[in-house]
Amino acid sequence: MTSRKINPFGDDDDLDDYGGAWGAPAVSRDAISSIQADAAAFSSSPSDILKDTIRKEAVIKDILASQSDLRTLLARVKTVQGEVDKLQSGNATLKMYVENLTKQASKR
Repeated sequence: MTSRKINPFGDDDDLDDYGGAWGAPAVSRDAISSIQADAAAFSSSPSDILKDTIRKEAVIKDILASQSDLRTLLARVKTVQGEVDKLQSGNATLKMYVENLTKQASKR
């Protein structure tokens, strides 16, 4: 039997991982039909595209409103955190003052 040369570089003994000859894998007509059917299922009519666009715009508006709300909340959190830090500092100062008074009272 004569072997048919598929590989233009002359390495006909090299087979790909699928046991076929060197080169692009063969695609069956059924696979092509399946791909075409899937592509047809994703095509949309103009009204579907318009509805989808309107829905996307509504989602974007909701996201922007949520971002604004989050910025407001973040600013409030930072303000409250600053107040907490001041109160903790004041508490630490008062605690030292009370400890010093207690030490002085115990020495008498």
